[in-house]
Amino acid sequence: MSARVSYEERQDARFEAIPRLEGKRLTVDLSGELDIATRDTFRQALLSSTSTSEGMVFVDLSRLDFVDAAGLGALVSSRNALRSQGRGLTLINPSALVAKTLTMTGLTDLLGPTGEMQPAQIVDLYPEADPVGSQV
Repeated sequence: MSARVSYEERQDARFEAIPRLEGKRLTVDLSGELDIATRDTFRQALLSSTSTSEGMVFVDLSRLDFVDAAGLGALVSSRNALRSQGRGLTLINPSALVAKTLTMTGLTDLLGPTGEMQPAQIVDLYPEADPVGSQV
């Protein structure tokens, strides 16, 4: 899969979402900043790529420099959209700053394992105990 979605409005605000399909496994590599200006680009890249894959969708955050509340919301809403299809969303390889942001906002309780998140740790956004539509 070679579709690449980019957002570049300012010199210092760049974002890329690059889907990689390996067999039926979809991984979307994010780089740059996932924020209010790029969240729709992320959603579009993720959801348009899911038709050719099955099961869990992986989002690689190793090259993501920054995520704000709008970006976190996009991750959660994408997870919910996939769950409504019987699928899941898993974050992998969060950079240190992104892992810290997830921890500081308390989203690790909802979106991943408890305790300190480390870079390269997998964060499961599809916990079995969290039914679709539940609120925290």
